[in-house]
Parts: sequence; C-alpha cells; structure tokens
Amino acid sequence: MKDYENLDDLFDFSKSEKNIIQNAKRKSYMRMTGVSVLVSVLIVVLLILLKLQITPFLLNKELAAKEAYYEVYGANTYLSPWDEQVKVIGSTAVATQYKLLNGRPVFKREIALDSTPYETYIQPNPNKAYTYYGQNVMNFYHPQIAYDSVADDGSSLSNMPDSKLIEMGISFDKAYTVDEVLKMLPEGATLHWYWLDTFSKRDVLNMQKSIQPHAETPAHIFTEDEVVGISTFSNTGEKYENPLKEFMESVTFGMRNHGEYKDEMAGIFESITSNGKMAQDKIRIIGVVVVGDSKAISKLSKAPFTRSSSLGAITDSY
Repeated sequence: MKDYENLDDLFDFSKSEKNIIQNAKRKSYMRMTGVSVLVSVLIVVLLILLKLQITPFLLNKELAAKEAYYEVYGANTYLSPWDEQVKVIGSTAVATQYKLLNGRPVFKREIALDSTPYETYIQPNPNKAYTYYGQNVMNFYHPQIAYDSVADDGSSLSNMPDSKLIEMGISFDKAYTVDEVLKMLPEGATLHWYWLDTFSKRDVLNMQKSIQPHAETPAHIFTEDEVVGISTFSNTGEKYENPLKEFMESVTFGMRNHGEYKDEMAGIFESITSNGKMAQDKIRIIGVVVVGDSKAISKLSKAPFTRSSSLGAITDSY
C-alpha cells in the first residue's frame, strides 16, 4: 500500500509543477532584486560623478560673486585666493581677509563661504571698536549726518614711534572730487582707499538720530566693513593706474553675475552712473583711508576738511 502511495507522489504532476513555479518565481525575484540594486548603485555613482563635475562650476560662480562684493565693500581690505574643498556633501571654501599698509599685509580675519559680510566687534564706546584679535576697527561718519560725537584718534598719535606705519580712516566735512582729494593730502600720507558717497537723501534721513517717546536710536556710524569705496592698490600691493575703472568693473561684474549681492551692486551702479555710463559729477568722495607715519597722519587729522579720524591697523615700517 505504501509503495502505491509513493508511486502516486512520483506521478503527481501538479505538485511538481507547483515546485517548479515556486523555484522560478524565487529565481526571478532574486534576479530582479539584483538588477534593481545594480541599477541603483549605478545611478548613485552617476549622480556623484555629476555632482563632482557641477559643484566646482557652481562653487566658482559663488566665490566670484563673493570676491566682487569684497572688492567693493570694505575699507582697504583684500582677499587671498580661496582654499576650496569640493565634496559630495558640504563643499567649502576659505580665504584670508587682510589689509595692506604700503605693501605690507596685515591679517584681519578668515572668511568662509557662508561667513556674514559684517564682523562682530567689541565696542567700549560708540566711537571705538576692536576685533576679537585686538585690532582697531575704523569708523566713518557721513558729512550730512549729525552725530553727538565723532572719533578723534589723530590727536593721540604724539607718542607713536616714527618706525610705525599707521592706517587711519578719515571722514570729510563734505563731499569732494577725486582731484580735490589728491591735492588735500600731505606729503608722507599714502592714499589707499576712497569712501564713495552712494547714499540717497532718504538713506541719509533714515540714518539720522531718532528720538521716540520710549526709545532713542543713535545716528548711524559706519564700520570699515560696511562702507563702499575705491581701492587704489591691487591685492598684491600694485598701484592701480585707473582705480575708478577697476571699481566699476567689480560693480558691473557683481551686478551681472546674478549672485546674492546683485541688488546691492545694481544700487551702487545706479548711484554713480547716468544712462548706464559713469558720471563724474556723481563720484563724490566723503572720506579716505591713508597710511603713513605719525607725523603725516597727525597733520592730516588736524586739517580743516577732516571731520573725524579713526585709527586702523598699525605695523612696523621696516
């Protein structure tokens, strides 16, 4: 009887077909899973390669916009070449911001791709500020804004050794032309930067001191990071033949690069041009940064056209 049962199992084709179908399904499922995993891996690798190709392009575009911004904003400040690190996730770039004092670089701070343009300072009083590295921060005062008091650091240079190079931010009593400014500077004071007046009447009005029933807002004092101006030297210390042309190229590039500072650059461009071309009567200089010894800087700080003198970096002249 048992033998017959075994024979029945042997010739039970429905059971064999079921096993064959199950094995086929299992193999098909494994094959499909393998193909899916392989395709997924290939897609991930392709996306990584694509990102590594696109990221440098996008990064360089963003860095170019940053460079244009720092060429326009900041008093006598420059950027070193960027140290780029391209990654699949979290690409970064870092540059050193520095000043030039008659060709001598003075460290200011490190700037990352995501750094804010304005540095945080220690401010013991409204007219004095220091970086967290202990450096002086220059303040600037618009000639049409009324202040309770202004910086007068030029009066404190009597004990400064002659061997020191001094950076001083000078705010004028009114706006002057570039040619007028060049005639105003004493011998021994090297002009490094012009403060350009790009403010509208509304801007000036909004920055005046405001007294409300429950609050008082002081008149706006400009730090060296937020002022717009024209550098007279390149980032290697080479004197520009045409500083205004270099400035306009940076503004135009920043405006057309479609970067994050496009609107600011467009506003600056509009303030100094007429019908798309630079207008000389709109180039109004309201301050400068000069570098020299204590004698020359002290003389300039006491001139009748000087409204304020604010001390910047100091380094050895030798």
